[in-house]
Amino acid sequence: MAILTKITRNVDTRAWHDTFPVHYSYTPGEAGLKFFTNLKEKGVFTGAKCSCCGKVYVPPRIYCEECFEEITDFIKLPATGSIESFTIVKEDIDGKSLGGRKAVGFIRIDSSSGGFLGNILCKNPDDVKTGMKVKARMKPASKRQGLMNDIEGFELV
Repeated sequence: MAILTKITRNVDTRAWHDTFPVHYSYTPGEAGLKFFTNLKEKGVFTGAKCSCCGKVYVPPRIYCEECFEEITDFIKLPATGSIESFTIVKEDIDGKSLGGRKAVGFIRIDSSSGGFLGNILCKNPDDVKTGMKVKARMKPASKRQGLMNDIEGFELV
């Protein structure tokens, strides 16, 4: 479909609802491959440490966003961290009830400048506070697939 007229006012915009068949493959790259392989095979987090400025990235990457140096050092990180932010949810992404409340948050991984979004595994979501220490709970080794959902969630320590 071609654009036939130039829209100059935001109130004149239109939307078309349809499907767009796009097929693609996503590859995690060199750093992501190291991360997911170690997650699956060893149940550990892998970070990338910049040899120039010392910043540690998790998930790992191959270039430092601070000093633009290539990163070649990949290190094992602890499966611990702290809750940097969180929210309490009652519905899934499709608006369906979860049958209760649960806490989901951003976990800053210890010894790194990064982290992950994940479920905070606790009995009472009202007990969750920012700054609390947590530890990752992994799926059993036989059930890991090298995916982010190999991390079942983060338990309060």
